[in-house]
Amino acid sequence: MTFRTAVLACVIASVAGPLPTGTAAAQGLAVREWQVPWERTRSSDPFVAPDGAIWYVDYARGFLGRLDPVTAAVEEWPSPAGSLALPYAMTVDDQDRLWYVETGVRPNRMVAFDAKAKRFVVQQPVRLAELVP
Repeated sequence: MTFRTAVLACVIASVAGPLPTGTAAAQGLAVREWQVPWERTRSSDPFVAPDGAIWYVDYARGFLGRLDPVTAAVEEWPSPAGSLALPYAMTVDDQDRLWYVETGVRPNRMVAFDAKAKRFVVQQPVRLAELVP
């Protein structure tokens, strides 16, 4: 799945609920694509924020990104582990921090990004032995 396809699915799902059967055009849904800064971006788990911004992690380069769908402006931040991060599985907490896992480092690491301050605020190693009773 390309970034554009993932974003499209995320936006449609957030606006319309579950994806309808049939094509987007047949359902009266508009399809819009945005260019991202790097053509080999491999995004994962896009999230549409309450302000309409689309957040994503770039698995291929180890970045967190924010797309403003109104202006098409893209901001990106290198993950704390850099190109080795292989970021995956993004979610948001009740403080509007974006969380994801850096799967390319051992042990894996949970990182949190404060979108208001525009900085990483947590880098917590995930040790399997601590998770399994």
